[in-house]
Amino acid sequence: MRIAGSVLVIAVVCTSGTWGQPPAFEVATVKVNRSGEGRSSYPQLTNGRMTAHNATLRMILRSAYGLSALQINGPDWMDSDRFDLDAKSPPGVPDSELMPMLQSLLKERFQLAAHRETKEMPVYPDCGKRWPQGRAL
Repeated sequence: MRIAGSVLVIAVVCTSGTWGQPPAFEVATVKVNRSGEGRSSYPQLTNGRMTAHNATLRMILRSAYGLSALQINGPDWMDSDRFDLDAKSPPGVPDSELMPMLQSLLKERFQLAAHRETKEMPVYPDCGKRWPQGRAL
């Protein structure tokens, strides 16, 4: 069985100019994390701040666009390279505006372009496998 779902496709492109002033963080730092540390923190978007430690680009994109990992396609490095992010929104900006601000930050710092498309995907990718003996569904 297959189902159509929303998929975010990421492409690395060079852009020039914008059509309007996108929402932006007041202060933001993006650093490559080469510590080799196993732990990472999923990006947190609360109280006017966005923080992530040792996060992959896929993790950051999931937070920015509200999608699952399977809904994001892109280059292999987005699962291997790690980043530390820390950003603060201007005073009075509600948390509901942090996702668009993170999207703008990704476009600016990573030169990423994203588009949504509908794609047919398997609903139960492992439906052909047999369940182990004695195990109930």
